[in-house]
Amino acid sequence: YKEYLLNKKYSPSSFYKALTEDDKKSFILNVLLDSDVDKEDDAYNIIDINYKGTLIHSLFEGFQKDEITLNEMLDKANILFDNFLKMKPALIESKIEDQRNDFLTSVRNLYEMSTNNKHILSEVTIDKTNVYGLYFGGQFDRLEKDESERYIVVDYKTGKRTKHEDNDPISCVQGLIYAYLIENGKTKDGNFITDNGKRIKISECQFLYPEVGRPISIKYNDETKQQLKELIEGVVNDIKSGKILHQQEGRIYDNEILYSLVSKVEEEWMTN
Repeated sequence: YKEYLLNKKYSPSSFYKALTEDDKKSFILNVLLDSDVDKEDDAYNIIDINYKGTLIHSLFEGFQKDEITLNEMLDKANILFDNFLKMKPALIESKIEDQRNDFLTSVRNLYEMSTNNKHILSEVTIDKTNVYGLYFGGQFDRLEKDESERYIVVDYKTGKRTKHEDNDPISCVQGLIYAYLIENGKTKDGNFITDNGKRIKISECQFLYPEVGRPISIKYNDETKQQLKELIEGVVNDIKSGKILHQQEGRIYDNEILYSLVSKVEEEWMTN
């Protein structure tokens, strides 16, 4: 078990969920099984939280605020919404306009809170990288550069609830991990992330929630790097000691579905 946990590749987002929700079910589903479960999904939504996020990311990929007006952005969003309905027809047609308006409101808010920072890269996947004893990899949403030549990693959030706090290394751990990956990791073709051939040094991580109206941010500096190091090394020590799987004894097998999932993981560990 320990060797498996220490050598698997974690997603920064699923690791964040397991770390902050203090829930063994979340740890098993989001981290061990990489299912990235989101509790806000609604089967009756025309666009659930995951689809909405995909559309937002598609719309803002390569986005440069000074090159497109708000009205042009909303026109693109309407077309994207209509195309989505063609692929996934609404089960409840009476909800279409409400959810269209909700989607357009999110687009408007994200546009208005965005800056004129220069877009550098979007949706780049970083390969498996050792981060203070655990392996991480994944795709960051956006990398941009401000007028002071500071690099900022941006994460678009489409949930209804704000889950991050300014300058909090626990709730912002996903951004800190992506900052580390951008500085130190390589893409799948074996290259470092660069800007005109120059290696990137991240100064800040931002989370953009449509409902908040401003970025939630944390600096990426010596202090937060040390906090990230201590946080991950603490998890590594918990794995090595066996504590990570025994913090909430009695809860892990309360549900038959969870039991079968754990059994599946155990079987994979034993055979691999």
